[in-house]
Amino acid sequence: MGIFEQLNRRLSLVWKIVLGNLAITALTDAAASDLTSHSVIPQWLIWLAFFAILAVVDYFVVRAATAPLRLLTRLAAEVSIQGMSARAPSDYADPDVRQVAAVINSLLFTLEEQRSDFTRRIFNAQEIERREVAQRLHDGPVQTLAVQQMELGLLERSDLDAVAAKEVHDAAELGQSAIDALRAVIRDVRPIALDELGLVPALSAFLDERLGPLGISHHLEVTEGTAGRAPAITEATVFRTAQEAIHNVIRHARATEVTVRLDLGRRQTVLLVEDNGVGITDEELASPGLGILGMRERASLVGGTLRIGRRNGGGTRLRLTIGDPGGHAGSRDGGT
Repeated sequence: MGIFEQLNRRLSLVWKIVLGNLAITALTDAAASDLTSHSVIPQWLIWLAFFAILAVVDYFVVRAATAPLRLLTRLAAEVSIQGMSARAPSDYADPDVRQVAAVINSLLFTLEEQRSDFTRRIFNAQEIERREVAQRLHDGPVQTLAVQQMELGLLERSDLDAVAAKEVHDAAELGQSAIDALRAVIRDVRPIALDELGLVPALSAFLDERLGPLGISHHLEVTEGTAGRAPAITEATVFRTAQEAIHNVIRHARATEVTVRLDLGRRQTVLLVEDNGVGITDEELASPGLGILGMRERASLVGGTLRIGRRNGGGTRLRLTIGDPGGHAGSRDGGT
């Protein structure tokens, strides 16, 4: 390492500028004194020329010395676009700039951790509240209506005249419609099957319940590479992502066919949702809505990635990948 490189790494930004200006001033003064003593050109013109040269040289010296500060300014712009995952390079030559970069990176890391923890708490609270609401609906209104249906069934089979029998039958059908509607709400809020039976039965029931009545052909392909269930947070993330993707298909895609592939591997969980609809637009990809942003945020909280784009042949393709190097074994407590 040469002496200039050592000085570059040891001297602070301030001393680099000061020493550079002193060197330029000394050289300019010596050169100007020598020229004025041997020249017929007026001194004021010589000094003006040297001051112009000094200003130009000084500009490039200061610009070169402050280049890392401009990099840090660009970092602030990247943070506004990419979020707090952006980082400043830590290999600056200037020790002051290295310290500033280290402080900024530490601040960004802390803010990112706090944001992730806050978002995780919100999602966890949402899932807990969803589970409680679904359980209350199931144990309260649904059970009450089910008892009423039994009583109406007994009454319908009793000795009633034709008019009364029709009224009881209509009331039973209305009650059954209410039960079906409440069960659909429960499946949307928090399907009981997700907790009791697992991801695959809950996802299969959701696809049948939402796409079947609309006449949209749907296929669920499952590859299970490990025994047992995935962690609760993984199951919740996959189900919510599939749920939002299917809702987007229903609202926007105008599709006639949907394929859902679920790969429950030992090291990765992969969800793939494809439809043959009109496809997502460039504007929607550039400025995603709250649904896509929510899916991405959920994926990031479990160390996953979400990719959305056009499918070859038309339609939209969504891929959620959740890495799980330790496999699916482990506790399911507090994961939702």
